[in-house]
Amino acid sequence: MEVSENRAVCNCQKCHGARKVIALTIKAQSEEEQDQLEAIRAPLKSGQRLHTAQDFQYAIERADWELDFVHFCQLLGLRENERDEHSLEMWRAFHALVGAVGRFDRSNLTKLIEFGLSLRDAAANGQLVISMQ
Repeated sequence: MEVSENRAVCNCQKCHGARKVIALTIKAQSEEEQDQLEAIRAPLKSGQRLHTAQDFQYAIERADWELDFVHFCQLLGLRENERDEHSLEMWRAFHALVGAVGRFDRSNLTKLIEFGLSLRDAAANGQLVISMQ
């Protein structure tokens, strides 16, 4: 199999300009390899999205457990002053996010993520049409 990856510079504060993989392409070199890729493609896609929902929920809940106001501000590059209205608003919004995410089970959170990703993909292809039946 031939594996190629596309890397780009990440602009977030956490990565500090590190290059990260944004696309990974695997090409089968034989009919046997093509069959192997087809066998894992669908389960891999659905498993990846479920894994994403589980990771998101765990990460938010764990961050809530570990972060106090000062460390939260340091992480996000905010002023560490409890009188700073923007920092306080972000702190409140974070706690609201934690509470909201905690109300969803992983299956429903996964459905919401998949729906959002499908809209992003449709918009990227110029086909943003929402139809729910």
